[in-house]
Amino acid sequence: MLPQRKHHRSKNHRTHTNHSSEKHAIDPTDDNHEEPEKPRVPSENARKPHHKHSLSIDMKMAEMAGEEDLESGLPKWQVIGFLIRLAVQFHTFGAPAHRVEYNMVEAAAAFGISTVSVAVTPTMMMITFGEPDSPKAFSRVVRCSQTLVQSEKLYLIDQLIDDISARRLDFEDARKRLDEIVAMPPRFPVWAKILAGAVSSGACAPLFFGGAWIEMLVSTLIGLIVIFFDWIGDSHPMFGLISDIFSGIIASVLAVILNSTVGACFGGIVLSGLVWLLPGITLTLAVRELATRNLIAGTTRMFSAFMTSLKLGFGIAIGTALPFWLTTPLKTACDPNMISPWFTIVFFMCVVCGFNVLLDAHFHQWPGMIFVSAIAYAVSDIGALYLP
Repeated sequence: MLPQRKHHRSKNHRTHTNHSSEKHAIDPTDDNHEEPEKPRVPSENARKPHHKHSLSIDMKMAEMAGEEDLESGLPKWQVIGFLIRLAVQFHTFGAPAHRVEYNMVEAAAAFGISTVSVAVTPTMMMITFGEPDSPKAFSRVVRCSQTLVQSEKLYLIDQLIDDISARRLDFEDARKRLDEIVAMPPRFPVWAKILAGAVSSGACAPLFFGGAWIEMLVSTLIGLIVIFFDWIGDSHPMFGLISDIFSGIIASVLAVILNSTVGACFGGIVLSGLVWLLPGITLTLAVRELATRNLIAGTTRMFSAFMTSLKLGFGIAIGTALPFWLTTPLKTACDPNMISPWFTIVFFMCVVCGFNVLLDAHFHQWPGMIFVSAIAYAVSDIGALYLP
């Protein structure tokens, strides 16, 4: 009996399916009917529903943001896309959160968009066009990472925004200039940056830590390795996540060996060799953002600087323990006045010019950067002499 009951149920199911198919075949104009389940078909037919679905989403979002042209006659969608790209590039090249937010409001007003709200974090940006209580308010969330300040492109983007805000550029010229800035190659080639990193690390040993020629030589070698690892990390992101740890290991291993063999200063070698990886720029941006009440962006940067320091410390701890057969106590402070003070200006220029190359600064930016660095060094040096 069981097989017969099963056969009878299957027959009724087929009859119901045929009846449903006939119903749909008889009334194809009914918009409320449910289509029967169809078997999977090859590529072209399978892609059509997805294409229609994506098209409907774009049409709905266009309707939400408003399809009308602006008072200037520009298509609203093109202006919104340009402003989003401008904000992302400005942030990526190293602008702090408050500068991105303020400049985007000014640029949007120049194109006829009166209400823009921008929220920036180091890894994400949310831009809202329109009043918050308006049904046509339109928001975009963009994932964007800020890795390293690129001084020349940051300056050019800032100048572009100033020209837009002052109505010195029309929309097409502004878009063309943005494309040209983004497509610009780096100011300095890779070999120049590796050499600059090595020179600046070597000069830091006698300038900031009182190291001798041996510390300067070893710090130069470590700086060369650090910048090379940093360059590899740019093209291999997974390695870039742990390159700080490897750099700390190599720097501390070399410092321990030279500390035991020739009496070199462990602290001066390690800190000078890793000077480019120290999160000074990140801390500076974090303080600026906290001071301007961008609490999320500032706190995130502050914690990022803490994590970078933690990775460097972890690598230094591992490297210090690797040469376990060496038992000489580590020399953390260098002997003072090992190199004539007359070399101070030379070492200072090596450090500042090396950092200018690493930051991709244009030559017309160098005088200002050197001047500000000189004031900072003088204040630090004088404070160390006269303050407890």
